[in-house]
This record gives sequence, C-alpha cells and structure tokens, in this order.
Amino acid sequence: MLPPDYIVRISLIRDEETLIELNPPIWRRFKISSAVNLDLMVDKIISPIMGWERNYHTYYFKLDGKYYVQQDSQASDAVNISSNEILKDKTLLKPEDAVIGDLLKKEGDKCIYNYDLGDNFFHVLELETIIPGDESDGKVIIMGGELRCPNEDGDGSATYQTEILDHLLKKRENPKDDTICRKFAWDCFKRRGALNVNGSFRPEEFDIEEHRIALAKALRDRNSTRNTTKTFSAGRTSHPLPLSYAKLGQKHIITKKQDDRFDHIGGYITMVSTMLHIVICISC
Repeated sequence: MLPPDYIVRISLIRDEETLIELNPPIWRRFKISSAVNLDLMVDKIISPIMGWERNYHTYYFKLDGKYYVQQDSQASDAVNISSNEILKDKTLLKPEDAVIGDLLKKEGDKCIYNYDLGDNFFHVLELETIIPGDESDGKVIIMGGELRCPNEDGDGSATYQTEILDHLLKKRENPKDDTICRKFAWDCFKRRGALNVNGSFRPEEFDIEEHRIALAKALRDRNSTRNTTKTFSAGRTSHPLPLSYAKLGQKHIITKKQDDRFDHIGGYITMVSTMLHIVICISC
C-alpha cells in the first residue's frame, strides 16, 4: 500500500507571524504524496507550480519553532543564513532529511515556506485533504490557482502587496482613472526583465496548462541533482562560472536566458545546472 496522498493549498502571505494572505490571493492547489522529500518538493513541485525559477534562491520551512533550511546551496542569498535574525541561535534541520508528511499530519495543519532569504517571499502550506493509502496513487497534480507569482528579486511579499496588488485593487475599482492605471502599468513594466517573466509582467495571468507543462518537465528532468544547485552569471564571458562542483556521474548543462537587466553586457544571464550522466561500457 502506498503512503497517503495529500491535497495541499499553498499561498503567498505578508509575513510568517500573522499568516495573512496577499490580497488578492496568489495560490495553488496540488496533490502530492505525503512521502515526498521537502527538498525535492521545492525543486520539482513548488517552483514550477508557483512560477519561481528552479534553484535560483534558497529557502526554509518552519513549523513549531523548527527550521528546515536549505544549507547546501550556492545560491546568492545563502549568505543570509548565518546573518538572518529569524534563524539566529536556532537549530537548523535539513529539508532533505524530512518529508511533507513530517510537517503536515492532519487536515487543517499548516507550515511556513520562505523562498529567497534575501527578499523573503513567505508562503503558507495547508493540508486540506488526506487521501488514504489504499486510495492513493502517488501522482503529483496541480489542481487550480489564481494570479501569477511575483517577479524574482522583487523585494519580498510585503513590497509586492504595496507596489503591485494594492494598485491592482485600485485599478479594478477605478478602471478609468488615468493616474492609477499609469502607476500600475509602470510598476509592472519595471518587472518585465525578471528571470521568471517572459515578456510583459501581467499580475492577473494564470494559465494552468502552462504550469502543468512546467510541472511535468520538472518531474522528469534529471537536472538540479542533490548538492548541485543552479548558479548564474551575467554577460558574455568564455568561462562564465567555475565548474569544479560536478561530481562523478554528473555533468554540467550551460544555458542562456534573456535578461533585460544585462543589456549593457549582452542581454542574457548564463545558467549552469547539473544532471546525472552515467556512461555504461560493455566490453565484448
């Protein structure tokens, strides 16, 4: 018999103390096995269904004073782990040593997920339904959601509320107010160059089929293997990043992604991720 499956709702919140959702809410509902490792869940499930760039920033889960912090990371914000006031003097556990069923055990249980320890995008995960093991299938499914997630490097949940969502609400109430519409358009325009934004930044857009495709790609992707997070470099260089952290049985994949912030040095950001690369030799 398989472990129970969970139906979980994840949404962005203003801070981890009040658990107040952003308004209007940015949420997703998904099905997942209760036995899925936290680190794997972030990389292959939460990131694609929310719309975050996989392994761009580090994170932690919080429950009852316990912090499951991604520490083995080369992400730029990993430097904040030692200086983060929230994490100061705390015992830090490893997310790869825990499963979601360790944090959410009964319907109604909640835990905190904080993405990007520099900007702090706070989320809350709530266990809505438990599917018993004799009815579970272990499949991961995105079931619904609303609004796109914020832009990467966007100064956190609170800033996104005041700079985007508050203006969106005002625009909905006063669609013909030119001042409000121009302010909203300008704040959206400034976010067009983020890594997780393709083209214009439209806060209200949510295409579940696009997220299903992203989820399926992440689940079957062998990239981002353990201990080999993606790293980034901007501009045109012949050797953009040191490639010393690939291990036996792994190889690097280098790709380029358009990023308008770097127009002055080529207009793209170079990404290095790692995949399993096992070669089997059979001698006659």
